[in-house]
Amino acid sequence: MDRVFTIKPELIIFDNDGVLIDSEIIGHRVNATEMTRLGFPMTVEKSIELLTGITKDGFDKVMLKEFGKTMSDSDVMAMVKKIEDSFPADLKSVTGISQVMNYLEQKKIKKCIASSGANGYVVTTLTITNLVNYFKLDHIFSAPMHRGKPAPDVFLNAARTLKVEPKDCLVIEDSVIGIQAAKAANMPVIGFLGGSHAQNPWYHDSILKANPTLIVESAVELLDRLKGTFQ
Repeated sequence: MDRVFTIKPELIIFDNDGVLIDSEIIGHRVNATEMTRLGFPMTVEKSIELLTGITKDGFDKVMLKEFGKTMSDSDVMAMVKKIEDSFPADLKSVTGISQVMNYLEQKKIKKCIASSGANGYVVTTLTITNLVNYFKLDHIFSAPMHRGKPAPDVFLNAARTLKVEPKDCLVIEDSVIGIQAAKAANMPVIGFLGGSHAQNPWYHDSILKANPTLIVESAVELLDRLKGTFQ
């Protein structure tokens, strides 16, 4: 599993939700409350299991499979708004991730973001969590511009735009879908378990089954791994 660190990656690609910002747990708590209220019984753990990292199309597929029907677009939009309205008071960066960013800045290691969220959403959340200055705005790539994960498009676009071969990239992802997208792009990928939503043993098991190149439990462990690579 350590083969990713036999060479130094030229580009590190971060997912946003659950890797940089600790947003997933906020969203899953709102999902559980609002979906249950609307007649789609949901718990926080079930939301984490079914809905982490998915796009709107993926959400609709899950709803059809689980409930035989989908939520209306207006209800989905209202739920998303409720989640985002809570961010100014509740959203924080993932514990320890700013130290990772500081190290990459110090070493002048190229980095970018490839997210399922729209660019405006990503910039807003990075601003709230004081991470926005670590990334150039044209180094934020959005899945809504392409096919969403698990398709590899957003990762491949990031590599192509920044002129790095996929094999020379390293992806940091917290979801099974994100890991699948990175592998489809032929990029080494670290399964990252530093977010609040990723603390249950079953979540670790699901990430392990996705067969990432490596798993790290925290931003501290990620930083240690990177230091071992770039020293």
